[in-house]
Amino acid sequence: MYIKLEKENARRFTFFTSKDRDGNVKENTDKTVFGTLSEGIKVGEMNGVPVYENDNWNARFCGKAYEKALALKDKDRVLVTEMNVRNPYNKVTKRNYPQIMVTDFEVAEATDTNTDGEFVSVDEENLPDFLQD
Repeated sequence: MYIKLEKENARRFTFFTSKDRDGNVKENTDKTVFGTLSEGIKVGEMNGVPVYENDNWNARFCGKAYEKALALKDKDRVLVTEMNVRNPYNKVTKRNYPQIMVTDFEVAEATDTNTDGEFVSVDEENLPDFLQD
């Protein structure tokens, strides 16, 4: 599914360098930068404090996004304005493997916020093991 959004409606993510299960950084190719995108999703409140869960996706940055993605560092916040999303099913493993191909994005400014008026920071304690330092 191809998605193109205006900046004010862009999806907000935190970028992480993509690592394999052994903790090794995935090597970029001459046309693709590999990364992991994390999105904080508000799931409720506890004692008046918002509670968030993080969703993480493997992502490939190519096309117009390739050059910009080369400069990204862990925990950089990005506004994805153009992407292709797939969720293929593997009959052998009986699992879905969601994939995001980012074709354009902008690096988020400190003033860029989510729909609740705040930019959600990633809760590092809830990241998968292979994303933690």
